Amino acid sequence: LLTEKTSNFDIICITEHWLKDYEFEYLNLNTYSLISKFCRKDKANGGSCIYVKSNIEARECTLFQHLNQEQHFEASIVELTQYNIMIICVYRTPTSDINLFNEKIEIIINNLLNKKKQIVIMGDINVNFLGSNINPQLQVVLNSYGLEAIVNVPTRPNSQTAVDQIIINRKLWDYNFKVIATGFSDHYAQILQIHVDNYGNHGKCKKNSDKQYQFKIVRSVKE
Repeated sequence: LLTEKTSNFDIICITEHWLKDYEFEYLNLNTYSLISKFCRKDKANGGSCIYVKSNIEARECTLFQHLNQEQHFEASIVELTQYNIMIICVYRTPTSDINLFNEKIEIIINNLLNKKKQIVIMGDINVNFLGSNINPQLQVVLNSYGLEAIVNVPTRPNSQTAVDQIIINRKLWDYNFKVIATGFSDHYAQILQIHVDNYGNHGKCKKNSDKQYQFKIVRSVKE
């Protein structure tokens, strides 16, 4: 079912996969490579992972693995080496410490931006971004680093909240996004399409690149 719904996307980010590390041996998506994953060891459920089309140059970023903490911050991170883009797929449970989450995500953002990386953060962080509900400390972090949360419609239809989010560099890319029902989750999936520049083999940006990337974030099940 997942393969049928994701065959047209370049990157697939999944939160709450509920799998143990060894179980990923049995989850193969045709034409995709599993680049990064986080699995819980002590508690059940949760987790995150990132699949990338096999023809796209990508590698796992392990620099921030020490920040992962079950329930509070469950992140998978991938670098698209040809495009200087870091993909962060992250899950946070509703009852975990939001201040701890804010501290950890700021450490990552600060580090990556200092290295001139471009950032896409996708995931279920259980913070409602509609109206005045957004956590003020998180909003300060995003504003301070020139990032914007672009999902402005409900992603969980039962509660009419936007607890799943896409966060990108402000005014960096032309992009489109939409949310869709998947049929196997109580959350909508988010689809992001961006136009990116090719950085080539020596890290120099080649302008006028017409490459499009399509990202999909899927929240597989409900907790």
